[in-house]
Amino acid sequence: MSVGVLFIMTSLLKPGGGASSAKRIQKELTEISLDPPPFCTAGPKGDNIYEWVSTIMGPSGESRGG
Repeated sequence: MSVGVLFIMTSLLKPGGGASSAKRIQKELTEISLDPPPFCTAGPKGDNIYEWVSTIMGPSGESRGG
């Protein structure tokens, strides 16, 4: 799964979407946990499966912060 697909999926599903959206997000969380994409992490922020936090890591030795 690409990070782009994950971002689109979670940004389109909103709270109040019912059990089907929660079930789909839980399935995606399970998949990304078992086979994470290289150089990135993603997962729910706390207990809210509708709000996610992600990190994309760049090449080692380079700093993009600032």
